[in-house]
Amino acid sequence: MSVALNIPTNNSTTDFTSQASSFLPELWKKGVQLSEAAENFFNQFEGPTEGYPVMSIRDLSRGAGSKITFRTMAQLYGEGVTGDTLVNDNTEDFRVGAYNLTVDFLRHAVSYNRRLEEKTALASELKSNVPVMLGNWLGRIKTEKLMKMFLHKGGSKNYIYANNKSSVSALRSADVVSYDGIIAAGQQLRTRGARPATVATINKNKINRYVVVSTGEGLLSLKSEPKYLAAVQAAAASEGYNGVQFTGGFVDLDGHAIRQFNPTDHDGFGAIGSPLNAKASSGNAVNTATGTSAITLQGGGSASAAGKAAYFKLFSGYAYKFIEGDTLSTGAGFGSEQADGFVLLINPTNGKYNIFHYSANNGTTLTLDRTLIASGSSDTTGAFQRKTAADWNTANGSAVASAVADDPFHSTKITNDFPVGSLIVECNSSGVAIGRSVVLGALAAVRGYGSLDGERSEENHDGEFVRKTYITSIFGQSPYVRPDGEQPNYLVLTHAVNYAGLTLPTI
Repeated sequence: MSVALNIPTNNSTTDFTSQASSFLPELWKKGVQLSEAAENFFNQFEGPTEGYPVMSIRDLSRGAGSKITFRTMAQLYGEGVTGDTLVNDNTEDFRVGAYNLTVDFLRHAVSYNRRLEEKTALASELKSNVPVMLGNWLGRIKTEKLMKMFLHKGGSKNYIYANNKSSVSALRSADVVSYDGIIAAGQQLRTRGARPATVATINKNKINRYVVVSTGEGLLSLKSEPKYLAAVQAAAASEGYNGVQFTGGFVDLDGHAIRQFNPTDHDGFGAIGSPLNAKASSGNAVNTATGTSAITLQGGGSASAAGKAAYFKLFSGYAYKFIEGDTLSTGAGFGSEQADGFVLLINPTNGKYNIFHYSANNGTTLTLDRTLIASGSSDTTGAFQRKTAADWNTANGSAVASAVADDPFHSTKITNDFPVGSLIVECNSSGVAIGRSVVLGALAAVRGYGSLDGERSEENHDGEFVRKTYITSIFGQSPYVRPDGEQPNYLVLTHAVNYAGLTLPTI
């Protein structure tokens, strides 16, 4: 006697799509948006009103190349009249302005074939991880571009230097992020008219602060500063084990909230560091003992990765592309950067270092044309020059010292030999590793979202053998611009930076 085998056929893909045709695509789309938020640092500061550090505008009618226009109007500050004087025609003119936020396509894609799926047994993992990875990319690129806008789109009043130094080249190792520096930056924002921004809501009460955004390396000095430690102790007295002394993070300082940004030294084909702390890992060995030709320095951290990406796009002098038709000039004196490019190379095997000048940065490579020598006289011939400390200082207006053993560029501390994987850190002409922090008030920037936001699409080629997955957004962002052309709601602080675990010259 045979028994019929009843195999259930419910809960198939067609059962889901018959109930909601967009069910499967919406799962993918939601995954992209969630993963993007994890990587999109400024997402935590976005809000729909002018009270947030970054105001977001969603105009779903906007397509690629469209502009969202923001109209601005100043308050009234005229003299008026007093006593029996008639106003007559003594009325005040409105001061108005406008600026545009251009939204355009922001896209990326990944392709792979079915043989890769079969040979690696990663078919399901690829299908599930690719949208997450693309979402992470989208969040990172939005963060990077907004940071670069803060660094380059402002006027001279937007850029300040630690300890009131006059320029990047004037910075020394002691010119770090400090308690007093944070308070002074906030006061500058107040004077310029910036309001503290909404950073949280407790029982419908808005918490307003000026927001200091910096890397962990940039904030390392603050963690050991007596004034800051006193603030931590005071907070611990009232918060107990819930205080940052035990949980980590930072206490608020006199109306200033500190938010730490931690870019990782990843192993992908792309730049490490961030616009706030440009660094890279060398993809080719460099020895500067001999030769007269300029030296091409590659990034990527290995010979196989060299040349695959714009590893130096965050260093000074790169023609960074914000959107179509808006590329950063590589000329002297832009933003908070320096006219000339300088880097420290650090040998990972012995901890020795040296300082280099570079004459060109195409993103993929730096063209090195000048360095220090341990002994002897300066070589001023050829496209690559070796200079004594004295001649280096004359050429760059710097403060490099090498005469005695305690000097940071003494012959016992520098080298001319750097293997693949040597760390590359942006510095000034004196060899001080430099970083940047951003101080934000309300309405420091605006973000515009068009008709597509993290949309997933896929196409197959060659008989369904090759799969190509895309992510697409129509998106734009810009610092806020006042009617007089000023951008009063943010500051970029350039300062010395310390990297934990590295021996850097102390200048």
